[in-house]
This record gives sequence, structure tokens and C-alpha cells, in this order.
Amino acid sequence: GVSLHDLRDGSDTNIAVNPAKPTSSPKTKVFVSNFAFFREDKFKLYSCCNTAERLFLSGFHTQSVTQLGMFGEFLVEDLLADLHLDDYFGFNHYERIKILFEEGHIHLRWYEILDKLRLIRNNILHEHTSVNETAALNYLKQAFELAKWFAFECDIAVENTVFVTPFKSEELP
Repeated sequence: GVSLHDLRDGSDTNIAVNPAKPTSSPKTKVFVSNFAFFREDKFKLYSCCNTAERLFLSGFHTQSVTQLGMFGEFLVEDLLADLHLDDYFGFNHYERIKILFEEGHIHLRWYEILDKLRLIRNNILHEHTSVNETAALNYLKQAFELAKWFAFECDIAVENTVFVTPFKSEELP
């Protein structure tokens, strides 16, 4: 199970994140969404994650994680549709995740991330839990790992396989 402490700090010791060089030119350093690979084929997923990154960057960490919870719900809906499991659309999000795992459609790792995103979003919305910067960054990293897996399942090319912490684009001297 997941403890409330795990939810608040977003910790996950199974994710290795290597420092990456941001997209840059001689005059500017520009942040490109980690989730840009979804832009063409899965725009709803891209939009949730891109919004989460922008909220994170603006200091709205709790709202960022709420967006990641929506990303998890939309990903599950897309997965159900891709697998032609239309009978499960009447179930709630918890039941859908559990069924996908129990029927062998998702690995334990993805089940755990989806469930964490579901639980923290529920805690934010119903118990007014807040999320700090470190936790929000951990949730972004976990969502990125989940997104890479789903992109692979959908035959979507992922060029950048290393998570880059969102930063403000800037002009260089």
C-alpha cells in the first residue's frame, strides 16, 4: 500500500533521473515539454502534462499534481479504448486501474504510479492536501516514466528519454 507520507513527498526510489542538456541556441535557452512526444497523437495527454509543467514552473505545485492526476485518468481512458475494453468505461478510475492490472494489461510499476496519482489528486481535491516543490517534481518524474511506457505501447517515438526539470526560457548574453 501507499502511505500518506509517500503521497505527500511523491518519493519513488525506482526512478533514476539523469541531468540532461536543455534545448538551446547561442542566444536562448528554451525549455521544451518533457511530454512533447504526445503533442500530435495524444494531445489531451500532452495538454495535461504541459500544463502541469507550467504550473510547477510558476510555483503552483499542488495544482501541477492535480493536472497529473487528470493525465492518469485520461491515459487509462485511452488505454481502455486502445484495448477495446469498452465495458469498463462505466467503472470508476480506481476500478479501471485495478482491472487493467489484474487482467495483465499493465505492469505493477504502472499500476502503482497511476494509483499514486489518483490518490494524491483525491487528497488534494477532497482533503485539501498541499504538495511542495520536491513532491511535485517527483510526481512529474513518475508521470514522465509512465508517459514513456504508454508512448512505446502506442508506437509513438520518444526522442528525449531523460527527464528535464522545467526551467524558464531565457536570453543568454
